[in-house]
Amino acid sequence: MVVVGVLISLLFTYQNSFINRAAYILAASFITLVVAFRAPSMGPDWVNYLDFFAKPNTHGYYQQQDLEPFIHVINYTIRIFTNNKIYYGIIVSSLYIIPVMIFIYKYSYNRALSLFLFISYSIGNSLFILSFAMLRQFLAIAIFCVLVHYYLKNNRKINNLVIVLFVVMVFTHSSSLMVLILYVLDKKSLSKQIYYIAVFISLTIGYFIGNFLPQIRLMGEVYLSKGFYFETLTDNYQYSIIPLIPYAGLFVLIVYLLPHKECNNLFMKAFFISVVITGVMSFGNNVDRMTAIFNVLSIIAIPNFFKYVRNNKIISYGLLSIIVLYFSYKYFKVLSFYSDPTVAWNIVPYKSIFD
Repeated sequence: MVVVGVLISLLFTYQNSFINRAAYILAASFITLVVAFRAPSMGPDWVNYLDFFAKPNTHGYYQQQDLEPFIHVINYTIRIFTNNKIYYGIIVSSLYIIPVMIFIYKYSYNRALSLFLFISYSIGNSLFILSFAMLRQFLAIAIFCVLVHYYLKNNRKINNLVIVLFVVMVFTHSSSLMVLILYVLDKKSLSKQIYYIAVFISLTIGYFIGNFLPQIRLMGEVYLSKGFYFETLTDNYQYSIIPLIPYAGLFVLIVYLLPHKECNNLFMKAFFISVVITGVMSFGNNVDRMTAIFNVLSIIAIPNFFKYVRNNKIISYGLLSIIVLYFSYKYFKVLSFYSDPTVAWNIVPYKSIFD
């Protein structure tokens, strides 16, 4: 139903009008409400986060984890006003979805397509799907959106506000330290050939580790502090080389068609990092979590590409149709997977707090 609503809003995509803005606001509001008002049982970690808020001094799952300090600050602040975990869920979900929606509104050339990609884009779980589970990481993504806004506003230079936002982001979820890769690449001008070669190498590495060198994956899972990202399951099809081809192919095609200068903007660099990490880590099932913070820029990079091919109707409408059809297929494949009652995510069918 959410996908249908966003697809309808695509009708208004190229109209710089009140209808276009209103359609986006309505669709973004609907997505926010769907996430904020989900039932406590939806999402593998959600019930544990709610329990962590409501019963901080018990021996629950997150009570025994050494969590980043900012989540304690948020919980303490909300607890001043309410101890109700349902209200907490609504407040904290809104805190991490609304900044992303505003960020898309401000920076995307094609807001409706960005919303569609928010719902559907990923090698595995999209940002929308992940928002049902990742509280700390999604809060870090929301802070990252604010950080990027002020970084770009300051002509891609670091100031005190950007530093403060970076520290808060890392103290919300330590994996967000990875954005330092983006900062380093943002200071470099990369040729198209480097993009092509890096994507090819990343796919090759991931394929060989997944099929011939499982010991490397196992060592990462056992010995690294973030070994969670190296975990894999028996059924690893949706993360395998087959779906990687159109996923990486889209990036390569966009780079090929874009002017060199536009290939080096911040959004395209994030898109590049996401594709490369996905290629290298394609043997695991949690690469979508690892790349989530970069994907929030990727879902803007892809729509912004259409600004440069808008006069070529064959490329513009042809590629748009392929993107919508492929990622719609991917989205419904993921939903089909989660409709299996033996899968622990418990997000299909959707349930609200009123059910």
